[in-house]
Amino acid sequence: MWTRNGERTLPYVLDRINQVIPDDMVNRRFIVDDCSIDHTCKIADLFGWKVVENEGTGISGGANTALKNVVSDFFCSFEQDLLLSKVWWNKIPEQLKGNVAVVSGLRFNVSPKYLEALQIYRLRKFIPTTLDNTIWRTKVVRAVGGFPNMPPTSSAVDAVMLQNIREAGWNWVVDCSVHSIHLRNGLRSEMKHQYWYGLAYNTAKKYVSTASKFSAILRCLLSPLSSLEIMFGTRCPEIMFAYPLLHFSYLHGMLKSR
Repeated sequence: MWTRNGERTLPYVLDRINQVIPDDMVNRRFIVDDCSIDHTCKIADLFGWKVVENEGTGISGGANTALKNVVSDFFCSFEQDLLLSKVWWNKIPEQLKGNVAVVSGLRFNVSPKYLEALQIYRLRKFIPTTLDNTIWRTKVVRAVGGFPNMPPTSSAVDAVMLQNIREAGWNWVVDCSVHSIHLRNGLRSEMKHQYWYGLAYNTAKKYVSTASKFSAILRCLLSPLSSLEIMFGTRCPEIMFAYPLLHFSYLHGMLKSR
């Protein structure tokens, strides 16, 4: 787990992981901390997780620091604000067979409920990959050069990893029946996250193909109409204002990234 000032959610997150994954299947538990100034490290210690200092900064640095500490054939990665699904261990590891190198579940912001409904509806068009509740085949991750060395602000680490895994002839499976919970504070938090994705646009496009600024502007302009379709599909009227706001937040970040 990579952490930074995660004391608000970490006790719940670590307690759930300790419940879900059997002790006899765990070799090591460690957190790579990125200069937290709260009680993150103390909480990790209380739950029996060793704290390792991030040798870099951000997600890429934390992931590669973690990889150096892995001594087992498989390892799991989790986010500091992700409440793991109680069925995660029963479903995810068993899919690591054949040419499958990575398996992950989904995670949803479940509060307010219309955000969860929106995220589930969008699965019709896009299945997201994530580092947040994922199990990896160690030899494959090392064979592709570890995690991509990207700037701390980049949000595209998982997209680049997916590309690298596939180019090496391996598969990344997403089990859409395993739903973990993203412990975020509602629409405002989701808007901030979309803004962050937009800020990372210029960095991400150097590594993976991304949509053009024109298409992002067009989607933003059309989002009030798109929200009508989604509203009728989910029966959540709040999506009429939430969906355009999320698109505007992403576009704002993208334009700001210049």
